[in-house]
Amino acid sequence: GDEFMESFEKEVTKLNDDEAFQSFMTIEEDRKMMFNTEKALAYEEGETRKMEEIARKMLQKKTDISFIAEVTGLTEDQIKML
Repeated sequence: GDEFMESFEKEVTKLNDDEAFQSFMTIEEDRKMMFNTEKALAYEEGETRKMEEIARKMLQKKTDISFIAEVTGLTEDQIKML
């Protein structure tokens, strides 16, 4: 259901059907690349969630938003939405 992954899968499928591209990457390499991409996206999402959790705790302690942004790497707008 993730729109990015659906779009990514369509592009990969289109490339896989291209005879010129087929000579560059095997199905196994393609699957490994997709797995690594999904893994990297999941890691980034987890890191963002962790930083949001830290930011929430800092907000509860009445910590300055600009300091929270500096520490977590989140934008001030992201923090305000928490």
